[in-house]
Amino acid sequence: MRKVCKPFFRSPLSKFKPFRELGAFLCKQPAKFVAVSRRDIDAFMVLDIEDEYGKRVLKSGKIETPEDEFIKRLVKPGWSVLDIGAHWGGFSILFGKLVGKEGKVFSFEASSKNYKLLRWNIFINNLKGVVETYHYAVGDREGEVQLKVASTSSGHNSVLRYDLPTKEVETVKQIALDNFLKATKVDFVKMDIEGYEYFALKGMENIIKNNSLWLFIEFSPQFMGESLTKELYGFLKFYFEEVYLAHGGKIFKTDWDTAYRISLEKGQRNLFLRKG
Repeated sequence: MRKVCKPFFRSPLSKFKPFRELGAFLCKQPAKFVAVSRRDIDAFMVLDIEDEYGKRVLKSGKIETPEDEFIKRLVKPGWSVLDIGAHWGGFSILFGKLVGKEGKVFSFEASSKNYKLLRWNIFINNLKGVVETYHYAVGDREGEVQLKVASTSSGHNSVLRYDLPTKEVETVKQIALDNFLKATKVDFVKMDIEGYEYFALKGMENIIKNNSLWLFIEFSPQFMGESLTKELYGFLKFYFEEVYLAHGGKIFKTDWDTAYRISLEKGQRNLFLRKG
């Protein structure tokens, strides 16, 4: 990164969104990868700024809000967290900072390109030993799956989606978490895998049965079709009593019928679910 650009993204002023947006406009970064400071936590993050997701984080300095603030209220030091669909590590970094050295984060990412950035970001934030990274897809059984690599954004890669504009297909090892994490206590799960969530949950059903935990899930009827959407809805409703919906720029407690209706209307919504 050119020296003139560093203050926009690494200095204390980078905490202010307008200052970062000005930097993104003025600097016109010549490099594909840049390291920037985040506004939501005390951390750095390596971004691919040729990617749409990278451009957004470069300007905002945040991963996803208000979800990030809600997570800060939930996740406690010493907790064990699963990040399924970790992408470049945006949430994994946050989880690692929150659980501390007494906790553990298990981060899973299927895309080889995304996984490289995930490892960089854990390394530069000195979270090795707290955050463990794995280059696997997570599903209902062990084997191999075909990951469609999106031409739109690195965050859109999917095993399931049939409508996805695709630039290549990657063969990836898949694991089932009930086998991979036997006897591991789990307090919090974040899952964002572009419509493949039902299969990942079926492969970790024993973990869910045996733990009182929170699940932060991207619920995407628009990717799953009617039948699979109903299957996932039934699974979630069976195991999780409390429902919090991210909608309209805020997160609020609601009932299952309302969360389901709004998710269907909008095509996709983030849910925070609690199992006692």
